Amino acid sequence: MRLLDWISGSGSGRSSPRPELGQTRLVEERDVRGFDTGMFLDHGRRQGTVNLSLPQFDPEQEAGSPLVDESSWREWEDQISRVEQMVCTATIDEAGAGAAAPRIATTFRAVGKAERRDMGRLATEVSLRIPQLYDHAEALGLSARPMTADAAGTAVARALTGVQIPFGRINEVGWDVFNEEVVLDVPAVRAISGAGPVDSDGDHDRGRDLRRCVAFVADISDDQVAGVVDQIMADWSNLGQAAGSGLLRRTRMFRPYVLPDGVGEGLATGQGRRWAVLTVVGNEAADVALRAAVDLAPEVGLKVRRCRGRMATGVLSGLGVGVCGWQHIAAADRITGPTAIRQTPADNGRTKAWE
Repeated sequence: MRLLDWISGSGSGRSSPRPELGQTRLVEERDVRGFDTGMFLDHGRRQGTVNLSLPQFDPEQEAGSPLVDESSWREWEDQISRVEQMVCTATIDEAGAGAAAPRIATTFRAVGKAERRDMGRLATEVSLRIPQLYDHAEALGLSARPMTADAAGTAVARALTGVQIPFGRINEVGWDVFNEEVVLDVPAVRAISGAGPVDSDGDHDRGRDLRRCVAFVADISDDQVAGVVDQIMADWSNLGQAAGSGLLRRTRMFRPYVLPDGVGEGLATGQGRRWAVLTVVGNEAADVALRAAVDLAPEVGLKVRRCRGRMATGVLSGLGVGVCGWQHIAAADRITGPTAIRQTPADNGRTKAWE
């Protein structure tokens, strides 16, 4: 196991940008078929997250499209719902200015004392299960492959900052967190790319860029809400100048065997709770455009809510780095498989938006 970056005060010499990442480090393992695979290991929660890329949807390719439709995502989720130790999946795609290729992030939890004491054991176990993720994707026509540690780290850092920087540099990002939005103070890419002026001491100019992010939570267990969000993603650049100049990231999250309130059927089918974190990057007019689009159908608008009071966690949950919002609000259910199916308490208002 190769250690690349450790995002913590003791490992980097700097304080963590967010407590949610305080015990997360990026390592590289080789899966059972020989693919080098990056893993985000969260030592606090004893879980690991891997990312898969879908290069066929890369918007930079001539025939590429950055979007995967809702039905394809759901079919893949149903297929992988019984993978052992899997806690949550996050499928990530983007629309608008600077959209990146889709990714799939899958989070696994440590089982047993040995794995909880030694995260290297968890990484080894996860490496045995990764092929199930991309085999099921291949069967559905989604050409998915594990991302190396460098590729996964850069993709997550780019999703957060908008620039190509290594994962280890996100601890340089400043966070101004408000109830309604997050403003990131991002180190400019000129220092890395070699472009831009050179200072008197020989270093490239390292200016700062401000990046405004707003996170919404959408209940896509409701097919109507999922369909509207899918259409907004497809039409995002056509919703007006504000939307076209901004970025919309849809992070669909799926927890198998954890069912929405009121769902009493399909308990043993692998069905689970689905929701989406919608992150709007841009000026205020961009999230107004999103709000206007979902409010066209009142029953949909009621199920798309701004992450007030937990905005930073919402933004981080959308990155595919293994931050699962409900875990940072209340204790998460311990999922052990089909025998551990349970209903989420109806009165648990704090976690309802995240599950």
